[in-house]
Amino acid sequence: MITPILVVSPDSCLDMYSLHLMAIGVLRQDGLHARAEELHHRVLGVASWDQMIELVGEFVELRWM
Repeated sequence: MITPILVVSPDSCLDMYSLHLMAIGVLRQDGLHARAEELHHRVLGVASWDQMIELVGEFVELRWM
């Protein structure tokens, strides 16, 4: 499976919730609805920014601008 790419600019990602929503949007856009749902459920247990980046990185390739 090809991993979708999420390009993140400093202005577009202000908090963990925004990053999570952006990743889900990319997954859905690429037709990976089950993966988007899985990410949504797993994100509920995340307590820190570092954990969020690690989790989101399991689903999409993060590219920071």
